[in-house]
Amino acid sequence: MACPPKYRSLGDFSHYYSEQKRARCLTIVIGGNHESSGYMWECFHGGWLAPDIYFLGFAGCILVDGWLRIAGASGIWKAPDFKKGHFETVPFDDSTIRSVYHIREYEVARLTQLETQGPQVDIFLSHDWPLGIERFGNTAALIRQKPFFKDEIASNSLGSPPLKHLLSRLRPSYWFSAHLHVKFAAWVDHLAALSPLSPQSPTLTSNSAPQTLPPATQSNPDEITMDDNDDDDDDDEAGHSSDAQTGRVSGVEGELASSAVLSPEQLHGESRVVGNLDQMVMENDEGAKPAGHHDPIDGEDVNHPLDCSLEIEDGGSAVHSGKDVKIVSSEEASETAEPAGASARTTRFLALSKPGARTGFLQVVDIAEPQTSHMASKDRKEFTHTSCATFATENGSNADRKQPQLQFDPHWLSIVKAFAPFLSIHRRGTPLPPPARLDELVAQAHAWITENVPNRGCIEIAQVQQFSRTAPGFGEPGWDSPIPTWYTNPQTEALCALLGIENRINPPPPARPSVPLRTPPSHPSTPVRFQRYGGGGA
Repeated sequence: MACPPKYRSLGDFSHYYSEQKRARCLTIVIGGNHESSGYMWECFHGGWLAPDIYFLGFAGCILVDGWLRIAGASGIWKAPDFKKGHFETVPFDDSTIRSVYHIREYEVARLTQLETQGPQVDIFLSHDWPLGIERFGNTAALIRQKPFFKDEIASNSLGSPPLKHLLSRLRPSYWFSAHLHVKFAAWVDHLAALSPLSPQSPTLTSNSAPQTLPPATQSNPDEITMDDNDDDDDDDEAGHSSDAQTGRVSGVEGELASSAVLSPEQLHGESRVVGNLDQMVMENDEGAKPAGHHDPIDGEDVNHPLDCSLEIEDGGSAVHSGKDVKIVSSEEASETAEPAGASARTTRFLALSKPGARTGFLQVVDIAEPQTSHMASKDRKEFTHTSCATFATENGSNADRKQPQLQFDPHWLSIVKAFAPFLSIHRRGTPLPPPARLDELVAQAHAWITENVPNRGCIEIAQVQQFSRTAPGFGEPGWDSPIPTWYTNPQTEALCALLGIENRINPPPPARPSVPLRTPPSHPSTPVRFQRYGGGGA
């Protein structure tokens, strides 16, 4: 795990892994930059990290009770690694223990397919913040809490360009993040975001004094001080981005960045806020406004291009073009039509801090189950929320069970299968085909899923993947033995067998036979049994 030495102590996750404890509720997680990356790699495509704790994978999308669509992206952004393959292997060195959690183009391209594949994403999870999201909330209050964000906000370099791209294309109803150790809420109006900033806005330099900086709040003597500089050993991964990290280097992307700087007034005194965003954005209380409604403070213009560029050459140069990752200038952004697959006009964003006294690390959000008439997806391919939800209800997921059930998203299974040949486990990433060809491959994979997986792919995850410890738990015999090259995780084996793809993540050693490729039984309530290998290592 990548973290400063003073934090290298065993936490309580080992108790959940060894099944001494069990999560109190069904939990869905993604990876950040201080995780057990070797263990998460075992479940690259997703899997149970412990009973009732499901990992979405390095990128993933699942359904809850057949209707709530949750997608997510693990890791954080660093431009030099974006186009690389997943070359890191255990044991990690000082470099690979960090690069292993840097988001790759492969994950972003797969997630971008969700724009046109299946219903709208309801919830998106990420560790990093989308680039520029701070402009849709109380920017001044954020700077009061984190003054060292000022320069990055002014230069439009706070956050992840790939996540900005996904936010603009997928337009989920909710987006939840973490990473920067501060609670922050925002409300993104996607139609307004397609317009560029006013060209008359002066550039804020590092020497510019704040014009209308709101007064700082009184310090709380009982508050636990968080050391944000320990977010990573590298300064540019602790919320202090460098140009190489953001990828703002030359060409069209440089033009986009230069058109997106903030004036002192925009940065310090005129944030677009509706009441208390921490409460309003996530709760339907009396202060909330209808979706798409904003009351800008006098004089502010926070419209700016949200459809971002993130094609990065080796070394960090912006160069690529394509449907899934496209560079647009300010002028192009103002003329960009609404994405065909995204139906939501607004996204409610919430980032939470890390646990501590009065740090804003927890918030409960109630999401009502939509009516059947609302669940049907418009202009999407075949499989809708309605059919998956009907399947879940008929099998007792909604009414007869004490907790929600997770189902595979049939469209995501199609994407995983279609993109499987392009997964690189070497330093150089495998070039992806043109967008039109990718669409064809996904359509072919979707037809295969519909034909070969029960209920056309909307199958409960627990029927295919069950938690299985691959390494000894802490204190158990063999726990301190030398670390093998990898552990073969039976959950990854089972998912690859379900999809008829090769397990390139952690296949069984050559001396052991491979799991035969076969599909689950036709009866959806019958658990899928796959022969298991692994647990002992290489």
